[in-house]
Amino acid sequence: MQIKLWVIAVAMLLAAPAAADDKDKIVIAVDGADIYVDLGAKDGVGAGSELELLHEVVAKDPRTGATLRDHFALGTLSVHKSGDRISVARADKELRDRVLAGDRVRLVSQARKFIDPWADTIEPLPGMSA
Repeated sequence: MQIKLWVIAVAMLLAAPAAADDKDKIVIAVDGADIYVDLGAKDGVGAGSELELLHEVVAKDPRTGATLRDHFALGTLSVHKSGDRISVARADKELRDRVLAGDRVRLVSQARKFIDPWADTIEPLPGMSA
């Protein structure tokens, strides 16, 4: 379990510069069936949301020598659970085997507002501030 959390933490740190732009949301780690993405409830993403997985292709134009970059849709991920900023998504086995950390994702289902049902019902302990 500690190794799993360490791998996710390292992936998040490495992905931070690439994810600085809100439009560039990415896969931050893949752990078996779990695909971690840097989209969460604050982005309108929660259980049942659908994400399009985009893989970047980089090629060199043999005529000009220019580097060409483009993104191609590989398929759709289904969000299993979400925190405020990170979600765990799942995909069928064929797609899951093609997912790489750094692949881009974008929300394709409607963004929704997710509210913590416990936020207003839990009262602080005496002597503790909220």
